[in-house]
Amino acid sequence: MFAAREWAQLHELVELLDPFLEATSLTEGDKVVTISFALPSVLVLMKHLREVKQRLKYCNPVCSALLASMSSRFDGMLQRVQMSKVQIASEVHNLSFGSAVYLISAVFDPKFRLKWIDNELESDDESKEDLRKEVTGCLAVELS
Repeated sequence: MFAAREWAQLHELVELLDPFLEATSLTEGDKVVTISFALPSVLVLMKHLREVKQRLKYCNPVCSALLASMSSRFDGMLQRVQMSKVQIASEVHNLSFGSAVYLISAVFDPKFRLKWIDNELESDDESKEDLRKEVTGCLAVELS
């Protein structure tokens, strides 16, 4: 029989990891295109981890490790959407998941378009507008 503390730990762990199940299901399709889910899923998971971290009592180290791991693994993708005007896109392209294809595929998916910029990014309005311009600029270059 589990003690109250163990139940609380399990509850926190489920709360922490439940969105990963959905993201994994969305991005691992065999018969459908799933690349458009990659960027929105990563952004949602990062936002979820930052929000849930404040409420955790027992699983805070797990949450911190997940945040660090995701930040490292998806560094290129995260830098591309949080790109400062000084950064050069070619530098980001060489990082893990730094290709513009993740942005472009999310924009072309009718479920997402540019909604993820307003809904999932934790940036000021000016940064979001700069990203919109960057994304539409990538589309113009890729399509020409």
